[in-house]
Amino acid sequence: MNKRQKKEDFDRYKQEKKQESIKSKQLKKSIKQLFNPPKRYYKGYSKDYYEKNKEKICEMTSKWAKSNKVRHLENCRKYYLINKDYINNKRKTNRLADIEYSKRNERIIFWRRQQSKLALEMLKKWQKEACIGEIFISPPTFLLS
Repeated sequence: MNKRQKKEDFDRYKQEKKQESIKSKQLKKSIKQLFNPPKRYYKGYSKDYYEKNKEKICEMTSKWAKSNKVRHLENCRKYYLINKDYINNKRKTNRLADIEYSKRNERIIFWRRQQSKLALEMLKKWQKEACIGEIFISPPTFLLS
């Protein structure tokens, strides 16, 4: 009976010691994090780092791309092959979203060309009349733009 009691006490002591060591480790860890938070492990570290050093990162990547043109183009092609559907869908949505804007600009460009053609025709007609020697009113120059 004494041996069995001794063994049970020893097992209980082991379990208590194990729990105490776990608690002490957790306490040490929490105190360490409290005074020295690990900066690389919190969520959003890479995003914050990029925001802080955006100019530096862009400069370094452009330098690398200039010095390694072949590898850069290979990486671009690989990226396009992997994300082909996503890129095409994004282009399509952007095109559909800006369709009104692009149509309006195309109409403006078309009518500007028509207006410049008319202005040139008017100048050719009035050129003959200008040889007469009379003062005539010419169209404004902004019509030619």
